[in-house]
Amino acid sequence: MGLLDKLEQVEIKADSRLPEDDLMFCETQQQAYDESCRALREIRQQWKKAIQAQRDLLGIGQDGSLPYFGSNYRFGITDLNRELEKFHSRFISELTQHFNEKYSVTISTDAIKEHLIPAEPDPYRCDMDTSKEYHRNLRALSLHYEDVVDQMFIQLDGLSFVERAYQELRIKCYKAAHSYNDKPSYDSKGDTLRFGGYFCTCDENWGREDWSLADRMKDVLAGVAHFETNTFGCKPAGFSELLDYSDVSTSVFQFPDCQKLIQLRMFKNGRVDLKFKTASIAKEFAETYLDYSC
Repeated sequence: MGLLDKLEQVEIKADSRLPEDDLMFCETQQQAYDESCRALREIRQQWKKAIQAQRDLLGIGQDGSLPYFGSNYRFGITDLNRELEKFHSRFISELTQHFNEKYSVTISTDAIKEHLIPAEPDPYRCDMDTSKEYHRNLRALSLHYEDVVDQMFIQLDGLSFVERAYQELRIKCYKAAHSYNDKPSYDSKGDTLRFGGYFCTCDENWGREDWSLADRMKDVLAGVAHFETNTFGCKPAGFSELLDYSDVSTSVFQFPDCQKLIQLRMFKNGRVDLKFKTASIAKEFAETYLDYSC
């Protein structure tokens, strides 16, 4: 690589839209993907050579078998071809999953695959040569993470990952706090927001009460977590237990470590109350997260 090429490479990295840790993740995935494709192609070629050597030395039996590979030797090539063709989809999935989980966004993996991986021709409308050519091209395909990231940013529609995550979170909270006709399913009373309807459940078994939040209330609580921390993936103490899929044994939760939320209380009629430190904080949360419909 010449000096000019190295300088251009540095310039591309410096101009990247990704944080350094995300860039390193993408580059590592690229290396793993490239190496996997290279290794499988080499194995495939060696396997073909081994089969041909058997044919040349010993011939093929009447049943189509080779003495040391048996009659299923062709399936070795078929399996290798199938695995090689799947690598492209896995590469896109690994990259997309990373950003979806890290930034709590919903980037469509399928949409990226549709843009970067050629569509298979209809087997009922194409001839054998067309099908073979498609699979040869698919096995020779080489993807680059930059193209995958470009497709992600197209889906972000001009927003950053953090901005998109914030937008999606607020839309989720709005949908959770409103009924199908856009009528609010909550009201405010001073420092408390009261969510009426199916926002929690209580199962009583052998004198024990098992409480759980409905999914819509978990979406609201995820909004409270962001309201408290201004980050994604970081939950205040006590939130994980409520957001988990297991039941809890108490209907009242206190949050002494929170700066804005004081208490969550569940009722047997499905109501859930969120009590904030002040009425103005409760109003701020409602206006920012619950009344945002985009």
